[in-house]
Amino acid sequence: MLTIKYLNPSTNSDIYLHSKNKQIYCICKLLKVLVFLSKYLKYKIMIYNGTLQILKMDGTQLAELTNVTASLTQETFDVTSKESAGWTEILPGVRSATFTAEGIADFQATNKDLADVFTAYTTRVAVAIEWTNAVTGDKKLACNAYITSCEISSPMEDTVTYSIEFASTGAVTSTTI
Repeated sequence: MLTIKYLNPSTNSDIYLHSKNKQIYCICKLLKVLVFLSKYLKYKIMIYNGTLQILKMDGTQLAELTNVTASLTQETFDVTSKESAGWTEILPGVRSATFTAEGIADFQATNKDLADVFTAYTTRVAVAIEWTNAVTGDKKLACNAYITSCEISSPMEDTVTYSIEFASTGAVTSTTI
């Protein structure tokens, strides 16, 4: 029988775990180490609530959002030579960003609705995009972008939803809110 004792940080009391299984014992030992480290490390893991994250188009939130995504990409180019000792060598190339918004379709919202998106799409104008949570002190990403796709899904006896993708043009900036 293996026994492990660790301190429960929330109650400052000892917890004893008993097991004949060596895997459970190892897991318990790992838990003990993690509890120890969490008490003495200066850095804490921060949980980020995705519900707060929004996507703004021209300064106004897109209507009825359910999901937003930011994807930053950097292309590379190959500079491998005979002097690379059999290893691939690369250098950074051009960068780009795409932002995706998904939500419940609404053509009459007070926020940016699908009619506004359709207008920006058909006139082929760049729109100002902000990927933000509007929490003071946090960061936001901003850029000008073009709408590259807009999909509206209308299943039978279900909610009509949309998905919009924006492709950046020019630099993406990161600033403190």
